[in-house]
Amino acid sequence: MKRPLRRVLCATLFALLFAAGGGLLWKASLPLPIDEVLEWPTSPVLLDRRGEVFSVFLSPESEWSVPVSLEQMGRWLPFVAVEVEDRRFMEHGGIDYAALLRAIWQNVSAGKIISGASTITSQLVRLSFPRPRTLKTKLVEFTAAQKLEEMLTKEEILELYLNRAPFGGNIRGVEAASRIYFSKGAGEVSLGEAALLVGMLKGPSLYRPDRNPGAARKRRDAILASLFERGKITEEQYRLSRAERIPDTRGAFPSKAFHFALAALGERKKGGVLETTLDPALQELLERTLSVSLESLPEEITAAGIVMDNDSGDVLAYVGNGRLGRGIAGSWIDCARRPRSPGSALKPFAYLAAFEKGILTPASLLADTPLAFSGQAPRNFDLTYRGPVSARIALADSLNVPAVRVLRAAGPELVL
Repeated sequence: MKRPLRRVLCATLFALLFAAGGGLLWKASLPLPIDEVLEWPTSPVLLDRRGEVFSVFLSPESEWSVPVSLEQMGRWLPFVAVEVEDRRFMEHGGIDYAALLRAIWQNVSAGKIISGASTITSQLVRLSFPRPRTLKTKLVEFTAAQKLEEMLTKEEILELYLNRAPFGGNIRGVEAASRIYFSKGAGEVSLGEAALLVGMLKGPSLYRPDRNPGAARKRRDAILASLFERGKITEEQYRLSRAERIPDTRGAFPSKAFHFALAALGERKKGGVLETTLDPALQELLERTLSVSLESLPEEITAAGIVMDNDSGDVLAYVGNGRLGRGIAGSWIDCARRPRSPGSALKPFAYLAAFEKGILTPASLLADTPLAFSGQAPRNFDLTYRGPVSARIALADSLNVPAVRVLRAAGPELVL
């Protein structure tokens, strides 16, 4: 027997003996930080008041990662993943000894390491605790996989694996992959789509459909053929799934109400689902109203608006910049949150307070004449006075002196 072949055989036999014997003893003394398995950086997902997703942000690791429950993954993705990645997943305790023996034979026959007999559990360990891929690492993964099987159910392990698995580029997990490649949730993908996604697990970059559609199709069809030959799917399912198109572009998560979303997130550093008070219909109306109002104005002029529920204080709609996304300098600035003097924006509130107190009507006459008090002398923007003027005209023309008279009559505490 040639020396390289003997080394391969010895290495794989040692792995088998370690996994079957020594590893069982060693694993009892190794701590497994379960929090590092259960938690990882995920994308913030924002819901409107109806529970619909309106915005998703990248995770702190700059990845799209949106965990969902095993039930939300639907029928096909968990099924195909187990059939392709680990057929005896529900039977073994973290190590598939039959697969390990097969790997030994394949490695010896090839004269090099071509198969590692990884299980879904050991792959979850690798995703949770990344290390260089060496024989020593493999032994540690076998050990940790056995320990993990004692701590979690099979369903929990499968759910975690499918949520943490990479799918090319900065996509992590089946939900993000389904949304980006097929514009649908993981629970809605077809058998063919599930086969394509699961096929990517063997090489997320190699089998990316948007970059290597030919390789992605070949891998998908091989998986479908294997499922059909083993009686796992019908001939019709096989035929229809093979006929499905391969996506050649990446989609995107929704990104609506941008400044509202940023304000809702605040200083939040972690991902997860965040429920908000956004009313999508009011948000759309506010955006459209501001957009129409700005059409006839110079580009350097913008507008912002917030709609609130006075009783609850809920923010129902929020546009920080009516020029957002137009490619105009400063259009990304949230003007609704930028500190600035309210100026004439307070005048309608002063008049409203006076109307509610019954001391003023739109037809009431106000004196637009010089006024001085406490060392202050308010003036109009054009430095002129108009004499007697109706409240309606004074407000419409944004006259300062009548507004001050109204504010003092209504009481500043009611306005401010």
